[in-house]
Amino acid sequence: MATWLNGCRYGSDYFELQAKEPYFDDRAEKITKVLIDPDTNVRIACSDEDIDFIVGFAAFTIEKLHWVYIRDGYRKGGIARLLLNGTKITKFSGFTKTGASIAKAKGFVFEPL
Repeated sequence: MATWLNGCRYGSDYFELQAKEPYFDDRAEKITKVLIDPDTNVRIACSDEDIDFIVGFAAFTIEKLHWVYIRDGYRKGGIARLLLNGTKITKFSGFTKTGASIAKAKGFVFEPL
């Protein structure tokens, strides 16, 4: 959850505008609700050499991407595309500056948590 919380907070001008403490309390509660929702899927990419080494993950429902994270050094290699393969995503709820530009290019609609 820390990767999601920090990435959203410090990777986006939108979320960085919110006061620090209320942001982390509120966002952690919302992320928890997403993760315990039975409609949420979480896909994890790990290293071929060490399955305990997480390279990235994606959290999404049928139509909404909540978060995707790929570790530095593994980005731009198609891992996010693989994690989201076969989905029908048209909306997104959290983003970084890079994520927002990708979502915009794909025509996704922002629908915050």
